[in-house]
Amino acid sequence: MEPNPSLADIPGYLVLAGSAPINVDGVVVGAVGVGGAPSGLTDEKCGTDAIATVLDR
Repeated sequence: MEPNPSLADIPGYLVLAGSAPINVDGVVVGAVGVGGAPSGLTDEKCGTDAIATVLDR
């Protein structure tokens, strides 16, 4: 994933590595944030995997 400075310009959004939105039927209903891995990309993968596991139930 390459840095995208324009992401910082979206009003009302905070975009950080290690976070992922929770989408239900195309609507963002929340988010999850994960920290502690050596990289934000690994944190993000943990978060998206957790969301997928919960929503697939």
